[in-house]
Amino acid sequence: LISNTKHNDINYDTMQFNCVLVVLLATFIQFASSSSPSKSSAKVHVLVCIEALCIDSKHFVTETLAPDYRSLRDVIDLSVIPFGKAVVKEKRHLPVSEFATKSPDGEYYLSCQHGDAECDANTWEQCVIQIYPDPKDYLPVLNCAFKTIPMGYSDYLYSAAFFEKCAMQNELLKFDLIQACHDGSRIVWDLQTRADESTPLELNHVPWIEINGVRFDVGKEIFSVAVCEEFIQNGGESSECDRILYNAKSLTES
Repeated sequence: LISNTKHNDINYDTMQFNCVLVVLLATFIQFASSSSPSKSSAKVHVLVCIEALCIDSKHFVTETLAPDYRSLRDVIDLSVIPFGKAVVKEKRHLPVSEFATKSPDGEYYLSCQHGDAECDANTWEQCVIQIYPDPKDYLPVLNCAFKTIPMGYSDYLYSAAFFEKCAMQNELLKFDLIQACHDGSRIVWDLQTRADESTPLELNHVPWIEINGVRFDVGKEIFSVAVCEEFIQNGGESSECDRILYNAKSLTES
C-alpha cells in the first residue's frame, strides 16, 4: 500500500490535544523514572539507532533485538532512536519535495538516507515510542513494521494502514493517539529535533548499537552474550544469562 497523497494540515483539535497530554505525561514518567533510584542498578543500558527503511536495521531488529529482548527484559534498559543518518537542512530557496518532513515555519526540512518515505516512517515509529515508552509495547510495533514495509529508497509515503495494523496487534495501544502525534507538525518536528540531538555524533552507519556507552559491533560479537557479560560483570544475577553464557562457552570449547 503506497500513498502519494500530500499530507494536509487537518486540524484534529481534540485528538491532537489528547496526544499532547499523552506526550507530556510520557515525558514526565521518563523524567521521574530517570530521577529516582533504579531497583535494578545492574541493568545494562542498550542504545539502538535505526532507520525505518534500512535493510540492516530490519535484520538486527527482527532477528536479534526483538527475540533477545523478550528473554532479557529484566536485564536490558533499552532505548531505540529511529533517525540514523537523517540530516536537518535549511530550506532557503531550494526546491523541497511536497512529501518532505518540514519544520512548522517551513524554514527547515529533513533529509533521510532512504528518501521522504523513511523520514515519515521514522516519525510513525518515534510517535509510538514517545506515547508508549515501554519497549514491551513499542518494540513489537517496530518489529512488525520492519516485516511489513518494503525496505529501500522511496519518496512516496507509505499508507498509515501499515502502522495501524502493527499497532492494533496490541489491543492496549490506541492508534488514534499515534496518528494524532504523526499528523501534528509541531509535535513531529520536536520529536525529530530530539532524535537528532540524542543520536551519537560519531554515528556513521546503522544500526548503531551501544552497550553501556560502548559501541557494539554486530558483525563480530553476539548481542545476547555481550549484554549478559556486561550484566554479570556489574553484579547482576540472571538464570537466562547464565544459560546464554554457558552455551556460548560450550560452543567455543567444542
